[in-house]
Amino acid sequence: MKNYLFILFAIFTLNTTSFSQSLTIERASAFIEAIVIKNQELTIFVLPEELAISKRLGISYIGVENKFLISYEIPKEIIEEINNGETDYTIYIEKIDDEFSFLHFECAEMNYKTKYYFKNGYLISPLYFFYKDWQ
Repeated sequence: MKNYLFILFAIFTLNTTSFSQSLTIERASAFIEAIVIKNQELTIFVLPEELAISKRLGISYIGVENKFLISYEIPKEIIEEINNGETDYTIYIEKIDDEFSFLHFECAEMNYKTKYYFKNGYLISPLYFFYKDWQ
């Protein structure tokens, strides 16, 4: 009987966590590090359906490495100063509900802030977030 209870508990836990995975500080840090240091592919952080939409027409732009981040990119001057150790940044996560979170990025010395929208730990566009409840 104890084994059955454990199995039921495990199934319930796995089912509820697989559908609502919040953005963790580790994933958020890895995402920002990927932008700042440019050490890995950013597409692993983007919600697959959003990435497909951004690639659907096959259009690319000169000087744009990640088309999905056009409105999200941190200015190159700030990235250079962070990489040179001349300035620092802070991040924090604001959980909106079980699915959605904001990742706040701030570089106080440069008077710069931005926020990124996430669904279940994946980056989404602001449009996706604001139009999510439209039928």
